[in-house]
Amino acid sequence: MLNGVVEWVQVPRPAEAWLLVGLWLAVFEGGQRAFWRLALLSMPGTILHEAAHFVVGLLLGARPRSFDVLPERSKTGWTLGSVELTRTNLFNAAPACLAPLLLLPMAGKVFDIWVVPACGHGRHGRAVVGAFLVANCLHAFWPSGQDWRICRTSLLAWLGGLGVVVLLALRS
Repeated sequence: MLNGVVEWVQVPRPAEAWLLVGLWLAVFEGGQRAFWRLALLSMPGTILHEAAHFVVGLLLGARPRSFDVLPERSKTGWTLGSVELTRTNLFNAAPACLAPLLLLPMAGKVFDIWVVPACGHGRHGRAVVGAFLVANCLHAFWPSGQDWRICRTSLLAWLGGLGVVVLLALRS
């Protein structure tokens, strides 16, 4: 698996493709001052972020009850979307809450199979749309503070379990 990551990083890509993604990320950053512009631009990323929670939660028995991608004001600011999981436990909380991290490799795949070829063949419209999707994935992949709070105990259990497995493997 690591070989694939190393190869992906080493393959040269057109500067134009990187520039397009960077420009979209700059647009998102500029949108921080205009909330509704940011909410509209980042809607695909918000849908993917919440869908990741929903699907992983469903697969692991966390029983997702609601799926909301309409922005709403909260006590601490704005919430772009949410998924309510009704049965989280030590086993499923960390994977369900950290599921948006899956958007990072998705961004890499979209970049490789859509943006780079479009740039290489002069299909600028396709490249711009693909770069927009990549930027959305990069903008939305990091779990929210609420996600981290919910998964804290589960994540520690997973890391502890992994530590035990590694120690047992080293002893044998």
